[in-house]
Amino acid sequence: MFPLKDRRFPLLLTLLLFVIPLNIFVIGEWLASGVQWAFFKYQTFSMGDSLITFSRDLEFISMGLYTGKTAFSVYLWTAGVAVLILALLLLMAAFAEEEKDHDPRFPGLLLASGGFFFLASCMSQYGFFLNGPAGFTIPIGVPLVWVVGWWVYRGGCGEIGHEVYKVDIQEEKME
Repeated sequence: MFPLKDRRFPLLLTLLLFVIPLNIFVIGEWLASGVQWAFFKYQTFSMGDSLITFSRDLEFISMGLYTGKTAFSVYLWTAGVAVLILALLLLMAAFAEEEKDHDPRFPGLLLASGGFFFLASCMSQYGFFLNGPAGFTIPIGVPLVWVVGWWVYRGGCGEIGHEVYKVDIQEEKME
């Protein structure tokens, strides 16, 4: 059984955010629909199915295929992915160095802000209420991003916030 107070748990939860779908969308009047993860999206429409990677989206912007709110939406999604990666790297560094005074608040804030960037991306493309002439979207993974960010920010399952990390390190030294 994997204990929730294990120092690896925040790291694994953050990795999970890269695996779960973050967004379900429909373009126009059901012209296309798809599911979006952090690094790629799967889209199906009348001419076939496609797997569009994160780098391909950026390439579409540079080629001029994406402009306006679609390009801005991709930029916001890119910012969300960037802060998730930064939070993951900070958690990995803290785990690798076994920092005694590791403060999880900054990675937690980064994770939560990544959720806001993802939601802002959806809102910029589909409107404030997540639906409009461009279609509609359901950001199913964004609440989980916020929950993981809040959980990491408060230090996991410890009752005193980030003190749980200090307790784990002291317990490991005793063994």
